[in-house]
Amino acid sequence: MLARVCERQTVCLRKLGEDRAEKVKFRRFLMNERVTVDKMVIRARARLREIAAGRHVLAIQDTSEINYEAKRGRKRDLGRVGNGRDVGLFVHPVLTVDAETGHCLGLADVQVWRRFKTKAADYRSSRLRKRNPIDG
Repeated sequence: MLARVCERQTVCLRKLGEDRAEKVKFRRFLMNERVTVDKMVIRARARLREIAAGRHVLAIQDTSEINYEAKRGRKRDLGRVGNGRDVGLFVHPVLTVDAETGHCLGLADVQVWRRFKTKAADYRSSRLRKRNPIDG
């Protein structure tokens, strides 16, 4: 499945599978309760350790918001994204790159999370009060 993701530059299961049987196979793998993000990250990290040995590498990290509001009716178990209304999740990957060649070596870490709490209406003013208690 990883080879197909790299080849086709997508994670959409409908686009990854050659036929219905392969699409079902990929879905069953991902829905298996023994397959977890943590286990996939551990495997990716072990593979990366071998590839990066002896190289000067850069670890590049970012946070992305994945908004599924347009598919709200078809998606389950999602939290709220940045605007506090739409449904989705957040992904915080750490990508490792060879410092000399610029080639991507792989994923060093990833955190996927959902936000269930909503922002307080006055979150900006309460945040400022917490940072500067002397002004109180």
